[in-house]
Amino acid sequence: MLGVVTVPAGLRVNVETVVAARLAARVMLSAVVGVSVQALLLTFLFFLLRALFRNQWIAGAAFTILVVSVTPAQAVNHPLLGVALNAIGATLVIFITIRFGLLAVMAALFAMSMLLQFPTTMNLSTWYAGTTLFAYAACWRWPDTPSKRRSPDDHCLRIASWARIRVRIRV
Repeated sequence: MLGVVTVPAGLRVNVETVVAARLAARVMLSAVVGVSVQALLLTFLFFLLRALFRNQWIAGAAFTILVVSVTPAQAVNHPLLGVALNAIGATLVIFITIRFGLLAVMAALFAMSMLLQFPTTMNLSTWYAGTTLFAYAACWRWPDTPSKRRSPDDHCLRIASWARIRVRIRV
């Protein structure tokens, strides 16, 4: 069948997101609470494993194995592909937790939840294009206004803290 796109069973969108804006807002706000709890639990589990193993990399590997063994692989047709995708997802969560922190994990999980629950399209003339724009607007990072821009010295300090090196600024 040419032109027919089949969607795996685990990737179906939430029907409430296309019925009314009120229900779409409810789905979005419930996703905020659910993602916050999920991110806190995952971070707590990782730090518990880190305290148990006393090594960050062993704790990350144990976290990945634990998440892969517990999470069902429903979103794909082949079970080994589902396990591999779960492993990649758990590894990304650990990397984001180690590198950027809890707020970044919450933002990544929220964006993933919005893009999976809301129908997305590139054709803005479809009847559900409004919910696509609503989901994209929920995940959008607004740029800094010119009054909030940082000086070049602040930018150098952020880069230095990212690279974990010390920078001496001469005045």
